[in-house]
Formats: sequence, C-alpha cells, structure tokens
Amino acid sequence: MNKIQFDNLLKPLVNIIDSIELDLISDVIARVDNYKDIKGTLKWYLDKLGESGILDKETSKLLKSNKSQIKKILTEIMENAGHNTDNLDLLNKYYEKGLINTDPVEIYNSQSINNIINNALKDSTSIMDLIETKAIEGASSMYKDILNKAYIETASGVYTYTEAIRRALNSYGEKGIQTISYESGRTLSIEAAVRREVITRTNKLVGDIELQRAKDMGTNLVYVDQHLGARTRTKYTKHDYEAHCEWQGKKYMLDGSSDKYPNFYEKTGYGEMLGLKGINCYHNFRPTWEWEKIEPVIEEKANAEMYEKYETQRLYERKIRKNKREQIVSKSIGDTDKYKKLKAKGKTLNSEYNDWLEENDMRRDYSREYVAKIKSNGLSANEKYTLENHPKPTLIGNINIHNDGAVNNLIKSLEKQIRDDRIENAIVITQNGEIYQCYGNESNVWPDIDLGDKLVNAYVTHNHPKEETNYSFSPNDIALFEKYNLSILRGTDEKHTYELDRMGKPTLSMPKFGDVIEDNSLYHIQAIDYAIKHNISYKRWKNDKRTN
Repeated sequence: MNKIQFDNLLKPLVNIIDSIELDLISDVIARVDNYKDIKGTLKWYLDKLGESGILDKETSKLLKSNKSQIKKILTEIMENAGHNTDNLDLLNKYYEKGLINTDPVEIYNSQSINNIINNALKDSTSIMDLIETKAIEGASSMYKDILNKAYIETASGVYTYTEAIRRALNSYGEKGIQTISYESGRTLSIEAAVRREVITRTNKLVGDIELQRAKDMGTNLVYVDQHLGARTRTKYTKHDYEAHCEWQGKKYMLDGSSDKYPNFYEKTGYGEMLGLKGINCYHNFRPTWEWEKIEPVIEEKANAEMYEKYETQRLYERKIRKNKREQIVSKSIGDTDKYKKLKAKGKTLNSEYNDWLEENDMRRDYSREYVAKIKSNGLSANEKYTLENHPKPTLIGNINIHNDGAVNNLIKSLEKQIRDDRIENAIVITQNGEIYQCYGNESNVWPDIDLGDKLVNAYVTHNHPKEETNYSFSPNDIALFEKYNLSILRGTDEKHTYELDRMGKPTLSMPKFGDVIEDNSLYHIQAIDYAIKHNISYKRWKNDKRTN
C-alpha cells in the first residue's frame, strides 16, 4: 500500500476528527460568552472554572455521538490494509512459472492472516479510547488557558474582556487544540496525534501480515521497497535505522545475516518507533528469494532532493490549514477586520503554493488541507464547491486494467471510503490504468469537465449523498455512461449499490412485487428501461445483502 492509498484510507477519519475539534472550539466560544454578570471579574473566573467539569462531560458526549462512525472508519482502515494485495499479481506469475511452490492466493486468504487482522480490529477500541482521552485533555487545557489569559489581561487593565477573549481564541484558531506533551515540550493537534497512532497501528498490522506470508511461503528473505523522498540522515539521527533512505530498496534476512543480506530487524529497525513501519513510514516489504531480480537502489542525492520537496509541501499544507482555522474562528467571534485580512492572506498563500507546485512538478493533495466548519450542516469539504471553484481531480494511483479481480477489489474499497461522504465523489479508472478521485458538492460531481476524453471506455463509480440519493442512476449519470462509452458505471448510496456494465452479459435487476416505493423509484425504472433498450447489464443490490 503506497502513501497515496494510505492517505485516502485516513481521509474519512481525519475529516471527522477535524470536525470534532472545531465543534469543541465552538463549544468553548459559547461557554465563555454566556455570562450575565460582569465578565472578566474574579467571580466570573471562579464560576467559569467550575464549569470545566461540565465541558469534560460535553466533550465525552460529543465523542460518544461520533463513536459508531469512528469505529466504522477504523474497521474499514484495518480491513483494507489487512487485505491489501499489491503483490498478488507478481507472486501469481512466479507460481504459474513454477518458481515458487506455494499458491499465493491460499496464503493471502489463510486463517493465520485472518487471525492477525481480527486481532488488530479488536485492538482498535484502544484507539477510540485514545481519541476520547486526548480530546477531553486538550479541550480542558484550552478552556482553562483561555480563562487564565482573559482574567489576567482584563484584571490588569491591559485589554478589555472582549479583546482578551478574542486574543485567546485567535491563538487557538492558529494552532487548534493541542495535546500530547512530550518531554521536549512539543505538542500535537488531536488530528495529528490520531493520525500518528492509526498509521503506527496499521503499519504494524501490514508488517505482521507480510512476516506471516514470508513464513508461510518458506522464505527467509524479504525485499523492502523504495520511494523518492524517504527519510534522510540528519543531525538529530540517533540510530542508523532512522535514515530510511539508506536501507530502502534492498533484500534482508529475517533470521540471521550474511555479507550479502544483513539482518532485517537490525538494519531497518522494524518494530522501533522511527524504523520501518514506524511513525509516518510508508515503506512496505514482501517475501522474496535469492533468484528474484530487484530494481537498482535509488541514489541518495535524488532521494534527498525529493525529501526536501515533501517537507516544503507539508509546510505549505500546515500554513493553509492554519489560515483556514484562523478564518473560521475570527468569523465566529465577529472579528470582521481580521477575517478579511486572513481571507486575503489565504488567497495569496494559495497562489504562491500553486506556483511552487508547478515549478516542482508536484501534485496538490486537498485532503491534507481539510478544515471542517464550526457546527456546519453543509459539506464535509472545505467550501460549498461549484463547477467554477471545486478542487481538481487527484491522481491517487495506477492499476493493471486487465486484472479484473484487482480492479473490482479496488472499486469496492474506494466505494466504502466515499459512500458516507456528504459531497459527491467520483472515482475514475482510465483505460491506461490511471486512478483519479474527482470532487463535487452535495448534489453534483463533474468528472467529464475535469477529465474529458480520459473517460472514454473508463470505469467510473460515484456516491450519492443521503440527502440527494435517488437509489439509482440519474438521467445525467446515464448520459455520461452513453457519451463516453463507459465500460462500467457504478453508483452507491446509503442503501444500494448499482451498476451499468457493457462487458457483462445482459442482466436486469427487476422490481420485485411488494418492494417499498423508494426501492422502485422512477430512476430505478428508467435504468431498467435503458438497459433493455441497449441490451446491457444493469444490477442493483442492497449494501447489507451483498459485498460488492
């Protein structure tokens, strides 16, 4: 699983954690302002300090209201990572040629692998406990900090109560709710802390599975993959394994070592916080053999240059998130002048970032710039996107278009990620195997505008948000299918998944007697009529009845 796929898996979780954080800030804003007596006095301070326990309860209540959604997302992350089959095609070729004796399909579906995945799923409850603990800890610390600053600055006469509160809240607009203090004094946002924990847990799951696969296939060698931008050695490096660029792209022995193949654990630091599969590590490894040829190792200079680019990109993303969060807070507390300045600054920052991306041939990742709105019932994306201002499609990977099984598994996996989003997303797999994610709003998505002729003969799936669903294809969906001669068009919503397929034999999902009205919606009937006229396959099934 590469970095892009990993980030895509994490996106729903990051979104919901970010929404929770903004809800907590909103609650604090309301709490410090609902006081009838003189604000900023000692009585105000003591009364408000006494409400910190109420805030803890409200924070816990907010987390519990999102518990089922968080658990669902964590389960999907673990299952997708655990059943990832990036190497299956390669191993199948080796098996068919007689180079290996064990059928990789049996290994990938073995009980030992399923046991590892199931144990990881059980362990996900501790991640939920971590989220709740850190959210309560961070919100409580933020609330008390605001009270302290406001009381001291007001009592000293340096600022009025309103000015003191604005100053304190703007500070949290800049950095968000901070938590997890380290001995160095460094803190992390709730989102960053959760992201780090989930990546670490998921990495361990993927690593443990690959070790089991190597064992089941009877090999003592593993190959560690490589990518540009791997972690380099710095003045802060304490252990050799922290410099990922120095051990990537090579073979290692699991038991023992030799001059040709060093020991896997010693060289890569597998299992260590800053080693292979540790914090923020996206390297993978897989079973290999003495006879297998591998690609030349990436030159360290080229890797270092890309690493610097990634670091610069992360810096831009943090600046953009900070600016968006500051805008939200300044607007919510009525600081109009600051809001206008921040908005102008945001436009300049975006323009500067786009220029840098173009100069360095880098791709923009909008998911890393996401900031939710306070108490918003609208989109889960940053803005109410329109045809004119929506984000451009993201190239999220490549796939062998001729491997029907891999394509089908990918579509199923991505549909799970977008099904419950409150905006429309479209996933497009082109005829040359490029995989794009397109973004829309509550009722529309525009893959044809964004990708044009790349859609010809493509595979496309998309979601219908709950408020907009029609339980089948709209006339616009069918028009897209017809115009670009799509190979497969799928849609998914809260109840159904539906599919138009030119390549399968003609099949129809006919309405059944006694079905409720919504299950026999006009759009469903229209899709059946279209399939009959064009002699193609149309299917629709309930999401809880079939795993597709």
